[in-house]
Amino acid sequence: MNYDPIRGKTIQWSFEGPMGGKTYEHVFAHDGTVTYRTVESEAKKTPTVAYRVASITPAICAISYLGDMGYTLTAILDFNTNQLVAFASNERELSQHRGSFAVIADESDIPMRPRPTVRESRAQQH
Repeated sequence: MNYDPIRGKTIQWSFEGPMGGKTYEHVFAHDGTVTYRTVESEAKKTPTVAYRVASITPAICAISYLGDMGYTLTAILDFNTNQLVAFASNERELSQHRGSFAVIADESDIPMRPRPTVRESRAQQH
């Protein structure tokens, strides 16, 4: 299993520039999905979508998911500085955003049930 430094965490992202003044709360579930919402509005959380994460170093990771409005968001989080760089894109546009983040809840220490390997899954089917 790949190291996933965000699984089980709730992280708030705040952006500078055109996205300044907005904070987005992301809840990264133990099942590899994410829900998110704008903190400043009364909007409900988005539908749950799958995310992918890749560790670059123990303190830096890349996260990507396809949002419900057709945008793919890819973000690089640096846990040493709490800074992030994000890219939002769809079939017509691409934008870059910088900001910061804070982990506001951490349930990652809750033990996960290990996922079966491909071999174990095949054996269970027969």
